[in-house]
Amino acid sequence: MAFASAFDNWAFTLGSFAPKIAGKLGMNPNALKKFLWGKYYYVASEKKIVKNPPSSDSNVMFVKFVMDPLVTQYKKFFPDDVIGNTPEVRKAHILAKETFMKWMPVDKAIFSMVIEEIPSPLVGQKFKVDTLSPEYLNETEMYLPSKQAIKVCSTKEPLVIFVAKMQPFTARLYDATTRSNQKSDSD
Repeated sequence: MAFASAFDNWAFTLGSFAPKIAGKLGMNPNALKKFLWGKYYYVASEKKIVKNPPSSDSNVMFVKFVMDPLVTQYKKFFPDDVIGNTPEVRKAHILAKETFMKWMPVDKAIFSMVIEEIPSPLVGQKFKVDTLSPEYLNETEMYLPSKQAIKVCSTKEPLVIFVAKMQPFTARLYDATTRSNQKSDSD
């Protein structure tokens, strides 16, 4: 999951935000990430994470460590007396955008999500192969070798190219060892 502002050009994931918080709390970022989403509370005096709110005014960890600092940063650029579409607001927005882009770059957040969430070809092919072509849904003997080759990213079977879009021509290669500009055996 990513949190983003397309207008201000920033984004973050819990995984990208956790190290910023973990350093302050003296915690492992990967362990902390698990508690940033959901009903978990941090008790600073005990340096503990608990499931039940320690007091009636306690905020969940996501609000306390992510949203509150974000809102505080925005308020530095947009105090209550700076409102409307005025030159001050436009100037403040430019400064806010520059700051947040450096603090939480969109490209890093999205790229980290792609790396963490999209399975590798060796894992993903098993789940995707049946959606590539209706012929792969039935176990027709003619298509079985190519279906099996795609599932295991085989380098021994014939090259299989799946055309995903026709404007302009785009193809997806389902072979883990073929490189760009490499000639096929039939060339």
